[in-house]
Amino acid sequence: MNGRAYCLGIHAKSLRAAGESNSRIDQSGGWQVSDQYTEKERAALAWDRCRDQHHHLRHTR
Repeated sequence: MNGRAYCLGIHAKSLRAAGESNSRIDQSGGWQVSDQYTEKERAALAWDRCRDQHHHLRHTR
């Protein structure tokens, strides 16, 4: 997750519809330090954030 409030809001609705717990959704903005996410999930989220930042940098030059 990229941490942008707009994106968190959009995805929260679909996550709730898919059965994700409110606790995990509420802490999604702080996934790096939340005990609601496993080490494997945090690694995947970190990779995705890196990919997102790289994409953003490539398209803002």
